[in-house]
Amino acid sequence: MPKGIEPQRVKCKAKRRNGRGHCGAWAVHGRSVCRVHGGMSPSPGPGHPAFKHGRYSRVIPREISGLYHAGLSDPNILEMTDELAVLGARTGQLMERAKLGESEARWNEAREAMRVVLSFEAQGDSENLSEAIGELSKIIFAKTDHEGWREIMAVVDLRRKIASVERARLQAAQQTVTLAQLLGFAGAVAGIVNSRVTDPVTRTQIADDMRRLLTREGHSDELPETSEG
Repeated sequence: MPKGIEPQRVKCKAKRRNGRGHCGAWAVHGRSVCRVHGGMSPSPGPGHPAFKHGRYSRVIPREISGLYHAGLSDPNILEMTDELAVLGARTGQLMERAKLGESEARWNEAREAMRVVLSFEAQGDSENLSEAIGELSKIIFAKTDHEGWREIMAVVDLRRKIASVERARLQAAQQTVTLAQLLGFAGAVAGIVNSRVTDPVTRTQIADDMRRLLTREGHSDELPETSEG
C-alpha cells in the first residue's frame, strides 16, 4: 500500500446479542470487529501468545497424532538411548535368524512364491503349479545367508551413526556450564574477594565488573554483594 494512504476502515461485523443485524461500530484498523467485540485481542496465528504449532500437524495421520504431539513436548526428544536399545534388540533378532540362514528378504521372496503357488492352485493349472512349488522349495531350503548378514550390517551401521551423534551430544552437554554452576562460581569468587581484598573501593569495582559480566544473561541481581567492612 502506498505511503500516506490510510487503509479503508470497515464496520464491525459482529452480530448483536438480540440477533438483529451487526454491531455497526467502526472496526479496529486491520480487523473486522470493533474493540468491544475483540478487535484488540491478538490475532490467531504465530503472533498469538497461546499459539502452538508443529510443521507436520496437518498431515500427520490421526492414529499417530497423539504420539506426534507427545513427541513435541518431550524434554528428552534429542536423546537417542531408546533408539540405540531398539536397534540393539533388532541386531540380536537378526543374528538369531542368521543361525538358521533366514532373512527378511528370503521371507518376502518365499511369501511371494507362495502367492504364486496359491494362484495356480486356484486356477487348477497343475503344470505351472508344479513348477511354482519347485521354486518355493528352492527358496525355503537355500543355504545362502548373505541377505541376512546384509541386513545385520545395515542395522549395525545405523546404530553406529546414532551412537556417534548421541556421544557428541553427551560430550557437548558435559562441556556446557549451567546457570546454577555459573552463579555458584560467581558467589565463590565474591567470597574470595571479601576475604582477601581489604580496600572497599576495590571491592566495589570488582563486584561491578562481575555484575557487568553477568548482565548479558540478565542475572546480575543474583550475584552476592561484597561487604564494606
